[in-house]
Amino acid sequence: MFKRLNAGMQSAGIQSNTRLTAAAAQAKRGYPAIVLSGSGLMSAKNDRSDVVLKKSFHSIDVIALAFGSMIGWGWIMLCGKWSVDGGMLGAILAFIIGAVLCIFVGITYAELTPAIPTTGGSVAFSEKALGRPAAMISGLATTLAYLGVASWEGPALVRSLGYIAQIPQQGYLWTVQGVDVYVSWTAIAVLGAVVLTVINISGSKGTAMFQTAATVGILVVGLAFLSGGAVSGNMENARPLFTSAGGMMAVLLTVPAMFVGFDVIPQATGEMDVPLKKIPGLLVVSILAATAWYVLMILATCLSAPLSIRTGGSIPVADAMAYAFGSPFWGKVCIIGALFGIVTSWNGFLFGAARCMYYMACRGLLPASFARPSPCAVACVR
Repeated sequence: MFKRLNAGMQSAGIQSNTRLTAAAAQAKRGYPAIVLSGSGLMSAKNDRSDVVLKKSFHSIDVIALAFGSMIGWGWIMLCGKWSVDGGMLGAILAFIIGAVLCIFVGITYAELTPAIPTTGGSVAFSEKALGRPAAMISGLATTLAYLGVASWEGPALVRSLGYIAQIPQQGYLWTVQGVDVYVSWTAIAVLGAVVLTVINISGSKGTAMFQTAATVGILVVGLAFLSGGAVSGNMENARPLFTSAGGMMAVLLTVPAMFVGFDVIPQATGEMDVPLKKIPGLLVVSILAATAWYVLMILATCLSAPLSIRTGGSIPVADAMAYAFGSPFWGKVCIIGALFGIVTSWNGFLFGAARCMYYMACRGLLPASFARPSPCAVACVR
């Protein structure tokens, strides 16, 4: 794969042993720092080739962007179910198999991203290969997928906060699938959306700093949970270790959804202060890091509490952590980790959707108003 990557980069005029940032590489190849006007990928109508976005993402920020986007909220709700469906070992094996499959997809991105280093990269890949109609379909599908995932983070935020403290049920709105929705709950979700939007409008530097700090918060809580499971838990809690091949397959079917997020990296390429030859490695590392996280959280959940606790509570992982440490307080600590996961996923997908829309607007596939970045995000105008 790396031989092919090097060959592709060399054919584009980039030597693999040259330490270039994405911006420098584009300049060397006659491309603007944001979109590839030099390769015919820019619409004359919405040309923004004079705009250079700030390069705010360093290597650790790139990994945090992808890792945080992948982790999200699902693990804290589903680890208990995975352990029931496949058993501890079955669930872990399912994630390892799923990770291998996702790495093959990641390798494709890893090869294309350094070769076409531009903001909204995945849409550019489609246009370069298949033309504008394909770019339109790809861009809209990617953007709507990102926003679809982000839209779930609001209800997740409300539910997680409700575990820590009771939220008043004020202002009944409607009932969806047997669940009543209230103004008080909706207001919290809207407030979260406003805060994340403001962070994104502030430019990539604020986004990168927020994402990295919140990812550290996830890791701290996860390590605390893992240590509690290792010290206080036992293998008896983890039974059954393996249920059946069918159970493992049931877990495997959910795995691809848990890895959605590493594809945010190509969208951020135009704002990375990273040598192009490092991007493939960062992308693969982010997938491996997410795999390790899911495996360790399944292990900690199974060791920490018996099956009745993992399946009987409202939020399985938080209930397991409270059981392992012998206090409801630690369940609330676990929810804090879940909150970090919610905001990193929310932040990452808003960031990725905005970059896809920016590229499409620059290409004339969306209204030109979407091709006007916030002044906070612009490094200079040529």
